[in-house]
Amino acid sequence: MKAPNPKEYAEFYSGYVKLAESLSEASGGDIIKALHKQSDDFSSLLRALPPERGGYAYAPDKWTIVQLVGHINDAERIFAYRLLCIARGETKSLPGFEQDDYVKNGGFNSLPLATWIDDFVVARQSTLSMLRSLTQECWQRSGTANDKPISVKALAYILAGHVQNHINTLKSKYL
Repeated sequence: MKAPNPKEYAEFYSGYVKLAESLSEASGGDIIKALHKQSDDFSSLLRALPPERGGYAYAPDKWTIVQLVGHINDAERIFAYRLLCIARGETKSLPGFEQDDYVKNGGFNSLPLATWIDDFVVARQSTLSMLRSLTQECWQRSGTANDKPISVKALAYILAGHVQNHINTLKSKYL
């Protein structure tokens, strides 16, 4: 599947889409395969960390690894929800979310990293199941989220790019 046109998403997401394009190309142009491989790679990367590393933050005002994974899980569900709504023909604008408030209120540091890794795998499996069930007509739909236009295809790419962005940050600043 070809990457979405920049008119299919807000400029804010262009970096995520670009990251996802590379992942999709490496998976033969199949964003679903790319999302599946990313799930395996990301969970393996995290499972290789010592459990106590989950509480590490690279600076006092930055998220811990556990909070980072919790944020990824929240965003996975939010983007997947948006994708589902738009695929089903929703015409109302879907709400935005404030990531820092979600992390602050998520209680992520109260549970071990392994819990959040498992949560990511389950959330991604659910996303993949939904994506596999979409008809060609669903893939062509567009809607509005956070008062900005967005397409189903763009959301699939944003899902992959968002996680990849955080994998890159994890590797460069946390490990």
